[in-house]
Amino acid sequence: MENLDAYTVLSARESQDVLEQVILPAATKGAVSQDHPVVVIVGGQPGAGKTEIADWIQAALDRRGGAVRVCRDLYKAAHRHYTAALAADIRTAGAKVRPDTGHWQTEVEECVRARRLDAVVESALAHADELRTASAAYRRSRHRIEIVAVATAEAWSQLGTLDRLLDGAVSGDGARYVAWGNHDRCVTELPLTLRIVEAEQLADRITVVRRDGTVLYDNELMGGTWRRRITADKAVVYEQRRPWSAQETAVFHRALAHAEVRVHRDLPEDERLAVHRDVGRAAALAEPVRRIAQPRRRLPASTTTGSRTPSTGGSSTN
Repeated sequence: MENLDAYTVLSARESQDVLEQVILPAATKGAVSQDHPVVVIVGGQPGAGKTEIADWIQAALDRRGGAVRVCRDLYKAAHRHYTAALAADIRTAGAKVRPDTGHWQTEVEECVRARRLDAVVESALAHADELRTASAAYRRSRHRIEIVAVATAEAWSQLGTLDRLLDGAVSGDGARYVAWGNHDRCVTELPLTLRIVEAEQLADRITVVRRDGTVLYDNELMGGTWRRRITADKAVVYEQRRPWSAQETAVFHRALAHAEVRVHRDLPEDERLAVHRDVGRAAALAEPVRRIAQPRRRLPASTTTGSRTPSTGGSSTN
């Protein structure tokens, strides 16, 4: 297998050309300067469902004249070595191009601030120091800062990363693999980062939602003071660990079975071996929260009028 490490990172000149000719024009197309710009940071571990939530927020901000979508995963396709890196090893391709995609994201956000554009930023919110730096920069550009944290059980996000990988493989956009360690670290760091956000007032508003958009927690700075007691971190942890209902468990099991079928149907054999274990891991992560089947204490009521309950055997006494 060819070693890509020596040339995966682009030269400074080529990286800047891609930024100016491809990334920035596409990212800022349709966006307009605002008197009161807003940046919404949608946070959560990989596979949590950030993209769908971000789509809803983007649609709302677009009614103000257009907003910039910021996410380094969006820029991978513009990297000329990404396809080769995927072919070499889907598990390391993202990391190989990250120096360039991370730089491009930084520059897109600089453009957002300089031009006072609305933006929706997807982030794992796993690095408090990075958020501190970003918050200070957006404060200087007089952006209102809102954070929407997507609280999701680990089993669902593990399955979500697999579904996303399979979608990319089928569409030809490129499979996006997430290492287990990265996924788990983001799960742990998200509530810790939110605690710092509220303690240091790094945002003007913070909302915690489920992956279906249900609001679990909402808090806002009013005159330099949070409107309610600060517990965003606890709201996230509770949802991550909340026991599922029977219906939620059934939905997850169906999704898990469908993902296993897709692994065998949509991936070549050499890639199947690398990702099939994610199915088993998602199932294992569901064990602490899934609904355990309970035996009925009574037979179901008959749907036939006047029918008698079947005998369970043995004699009866009057």
